[in-house]
Amino acid sequence: MLIDKTVVTLDFRLMNWNFMNFKLSVPTSTFVFAIKQRLVERHGRIRDLVVCHTAFAQANEMSDDVKTLQDYGIRGAPHTEPPVEVPIFYEFKPCDHDDPLLLHLVNE
Repeated sequence: MLIDKTVVTLDFRLMNWNFMNFKLSVPTSTFVFAIKQRLVERHGRIRDLVVCHTAFAQANEMSDDVKTLQDYGIRGAPHTEPPVEVPIFYEFKPCDHDDPLLLHLVNE
């Protein structure tokens, strides 16, 4: 099995809220579901997550969670070369909190 040694720096850009932007370096063999899981860990309970590379457009949407970044045409560089940076645009909707304990605190 060939081990991927190329790395890409993903420049995450939350649509319409730029103070939440951040960067993350990952191997190009990283699966999309792992990227989405990182976003869930960062933002908490979310739904309708849409992730696009290069530009926020339907043609660039990374909707297949079992594909890798390489499968979507994202190329990286070895650790010994200057880093490659790719913008990743994303948006989501926060989950409605219907937890009875949380709602009880709001109603007090």
